[in-house]
Amino acid sequence: MPDFGDHVDMHKFQAVLDMDGEGEDREFSRTVVEEYFRQFEVAIDEIDAAIGSQDLHSLASLGSTLGGSSRSLGFTKIADGCSLVEENGIVSGRKVNADGGDTGVRLGKIQQAVLQMKPDFEEAKRLVLDFYKNG
Repeated sequence: MPDFGDHVDMHKFQAVLDMDGEGEDREFSRTVVEEYFRQFEVAIDEIDAAIGSQDLHSLASLGSTLGGSSRSLGFTKIADGCSLVEENGIVSGRKVNADGGDTGVRLGKIQQAVLQMKPDFEEAKRLVLDFYKNG
């Protein structure tokens, strides 16, 4: 098994690989992972749009959804970023300043998380696709 560093939790990723059953073609797990990659790209565009419209509720929801998928497949760095998006998107009874101060701080933290998630995604994608290509 290759070393994916801290981009992929090998225990969780091995559980995904175990879904392939007998044989070495890994077609089922490859399909699951490739669908996740497509989902990420759509979700990150939606996250960018929600940042632009300052829609904290949508950001919390998108962070939660993408984070769950990321955690299930073992993409730890991406899951961590999604948690930050979700946590900062949640507004639980706190008053937002009339000038949007609280919203601005939250959006800034979300933007920072997204800026880190994008290269983390590219690196995890490269590592995993290399694994599928080279076995």
